[in-house]
Amino acid sequence: VEKAKPGQIDFMFHLTGIVGLGAFAFMIYAIVYLQIPESNKEVWIHLIGICEGIVLSIFGYFFGAAVRKNK
Repeated sequence: VEKAKPGQIDFMFHLTGIVGLGAFAFMIYAIVYLQIPESNKEVWIHLIGICEGIVLSIFGYFFGAAVRKNK
């Protein structure tokens, strides 16, 4: 409960954001530089969509109204 109060730092919160953004950065790297086997194309497309949703959620929270309201 103490971590949820404004001004408190939650290590896992930030770690989750960093891991999510890191996964998305790897996806971008893989799209540009790696050759994905044809048999894995469909799974790869779904994985990109999932990571994109995670990144949108992270940025939406960090730069959205939820954080501004707590400050």
